[in-house]
Amino acid sequence: DMPDTFNESQLGYYLDKGYVEYCHPKEITKKIIEDNYGKTGDVYHRSRLTLVRIYEDILKKYYPNGIWVYNDEEIDEFRKHVKDDYGDIKLPENNRAIMARITYVSILCDRGTYCPKKDKYISDSLAEKIHDYIVENESPIFLTNTLFNIFEEELVKEGVSNKYYLQGILRELYEGEFIFRRDYISK
Repeated sequence: DMPDTFNESQLGYYLDKGYVEYCHPKEITKKIIEDNYGKTGDVYHRSRLTLVRIYEDILKKYYPNGIWVYNDEEIDEFRKHVKDDYGDIKLPENNRAIMARITYVSILCDRGTYCPKKDKYISDSLAEKIHDYIVENESPIFLTNTLFNIFEEELVKEGVSNKYYLQGILRELYEGEFIFRRDYISK
C-alpha cells in the first residue's frame, strides 16, 4: 500500500499506519522499509532514483505549465525544490548542466520554456493529419510557423497555442523520422 517514493518526514506516518492497520510493531515496519527501499537524500524509493527521475518529478509537481530555462532565478528555484523534496543530492553547480538535463527530460512548450512530458499531447487523428501533410508534400523543408498556421484552429482547440509547442510535440512523436532544427522540420 506504500508509494514508490516518500520523504523521510513521512516515515513516522507509515510506521504508525503499519502499527494501527496491520498490528506490526514499528521496529518491524521500519526494518521492512529499510530492506525494500533505497534512500537518496531525504527520500525513500523502491527503485533506483536517478537525476532524470528527480527532475521529472520536480517538473510535474512545481512546473506543470513549464519552466523558462534561460532564467537563473528559475533554475535557482528549481534547485531549492529539489533540495526541499530530496535533500542535498549534490546537483551540478553549473546552471547550464541543469538546463541541459531539464530540456532532455521535458518538452519545448514555448520560446525557452519546457513543460513536463505527457502521455498524449494532441489527438491521434490530428497528429496523423500533420504527419501526412509533411510526408505527402513535395517540399523537403517545413517552417514550424507555417505548419502551425496551417493547422492552427485544430491545434488551439487541443491546447497547442504556439509554434514552439507544436515543434516540441512533433519532435516527441517523430524524432526518428524527421530532422528538427530551430525553426524548421525536414524530411
